Amino acid sequence: MSSYLQHDIPAPPPARDWSEMLPTDIGLYRNDELGDCAIAATAHLQQVWSSQTRGRIVPSEADVVRAYAAVSGYKLGEPATDRGCDMLSVCNHWRREGIAGNKISAFVKLDHDDWTQLRIALNLFGGLYAGASLPLTARSDTLWDAPHGKPRGDAAIGSWGGHTMAVVGYSRLGVCFVTWGQRRWASWPWWMTYVDECYAAIDEQWVSADDRAPNGVNLAALERDLSAIGDLT
Repeated sequence: MSSYLQHDIPAPPPARDWSEMLPTDIGLYRNDELGDCAIAATAHLQQVWSSQTRGRIVPSEADVVRAYAAVSGYKLGEPATDRGCDMLSVCNHWRREGIAGNKISAFVKLDHDDWTQLRIALNLFGGLYAGASLPLTARSDTLWDAPHGKPRGDAAIGSWGGHTMAVVGYSRLGVCFVTWGQRRWASWPWWMTYVDECYAAIDEQWVSADDRAPNGVNLAALERDLSAIGDLT
């Protein structure tokens, strides 16, 4: 078991959905035409966090594209520069420079194969930042589920490409992503097959004026719990 289980960290409930205060559509952020998913996911997380505390804050499309350009080198009108960006670089930029006027105070990389750690972190920090090697089946499947046996053909790992998403909920059966402005549920086997990177972060938008998160945990305890889960960055 991971070392964080030795700490006094609240056990996660059987299910959690931090996106319950959001509208049906929370914005594409041009991810239908640009490879800016890693930035769009941060904007979705900001909406989730703020909707649960002081009222939903909606980063603008211009904010997202500006951050995408800063991290990736994208230049408007030059398609060859639209190459996407890696999640760690985005996390570092988010902490140091901010995205849409918002800075996270710290982040940790999670063990994406550890269901217990993932549920604890999602319950504590109001959402996760995850990357997956999407299969082509993700384009059309309403519920993302893993095939029986080795993924082949359209279900092959990465056959569609890499993608970054906000993780906003979980249940006994799976996890809830926000991507392309919509909620999308995936089974736990799907997660274990296709997700290959995941982070948790602390953001001031996740706490109310009394320094408490919607789960009742105060900011100091959140910082302690994040450091117990992994090495703070």
